Amino acid sequence: MATNLQNAAIELGMALQATVDLLDNKQIPQTALLNMPVIKKDKVDYYYSQLYVKPQDFLKTLPELIRRIWLPAITRANRR
Repeated sequence: MATNLQNAAIELGMALQATVDLLDNKQIPQTALLNMPVIKKDKVDYYYSQLYVKPQDFLKTLPELIRRIWLPAITRANRR
């Protein structure tokens, strides 16, 4: 059994990055991009800790995480 993580911090970060890129006249994807990773039983503790126990640790990594997600998304969007 598994579920998908709906992560508002990542989604907000991606929306903010799209806004900044648009204002900087950079290309942005024309479709909504929602990254909801699958969470399996062995990762529940990791995500729970990340979101509820030590969110400050997660927030420190958020800019890099957005870049890792955002750049491939831009590349895919530009191929269409």
